[in-house]
Amino acid sequence: ESNSEFGIKNSEFRYRFAMDFNSPELKSGRQNGKRLRKYFIPSMFNISLRKEIITMSKLNKKNVEDLNVKGKKVLVRVDFNVPMKDGKITNDNRITAALPTINKLVENGAKVILCSHLGKPKNGPEEKFSLKAAADRLAELVNTKVVFAKDDKVTGDIAKKDVAEMKDGEIVVLENTRFRGAEETKNGEEFSKELADLTDGIFVMDA
Repeated sequence: ESNSEFGIKNSEFRYRFAMDFNSPELKSGRQNGKRLRKYFIPSMFNISLRKEIITMSKLNKKNVEDLNVKGKKVLVRVDFNVPMKDGKITNDNRITAALPTINKLVENGAKVILCSHLGKPKNGPEEKFSLKAAADRLAELVNTKVVFAKDDKVTGDIAKKDVAEMKDGEIVVLENTRFRGAEETKNGEEFSKELADLTDGIFVMDA
C-alpha cells in the first residue's frame, strides 16, 4: 500500500486535513512546481521536509477515514485552548468539536497523540495552564483509555514512556506546548524534531 496518503475532511466545526509525512511528495518538498507553505504543527516536521509543506490545494484529497492508521502513532493538533476558572473548564465546546476526528482515529486503531496550547504562560510551566483538566474531560467523553503525559518538557522522558506504552486505539494528551516558550511560538527546530520523533510520520490538523 502506498505511503502517499493525504486527507482533507470538512465538518460542521472546521477544516481538517491529514498527511503522511513519509510520502514522496513531502520528502521532495515540491509539487507541480509550486512553492510550499508552512503551517503551525506541520512545520514541526520541517527537519525532514526542508521547512516546507505542500499547500492544501495541491494535495490529493481524501477523508481522514481513508488513512491507514492501524497501529501507527498519529500526532493530532487539536484546539484545547478552553476557558478556565479556578482550575475548571467553563466551556468544553472545543474539546467536543474534536471528537469526530479523535473517535475515527481511535476506531481505526491509531495510537492518538494530542497536542495543543492553553493560554499564554509567561514564566515557563504553570499549573494553571496545564492541559490536565482538558485530558480529564476528554476521558469522560471517549470510550478508550486516555493518558495525560504530565511532562513539563512536553516531549521529555515521561511523554516518551507514555507514548511507548500505548496500545492501538488509545490516547495520550501531551502537556501544554507553550510550556516550551519561544520554541513553540517560533517553531523551534529541536522541539519540532522531538514532536516528530514521537510519531510514525502521520499528522492530523484539527485546530
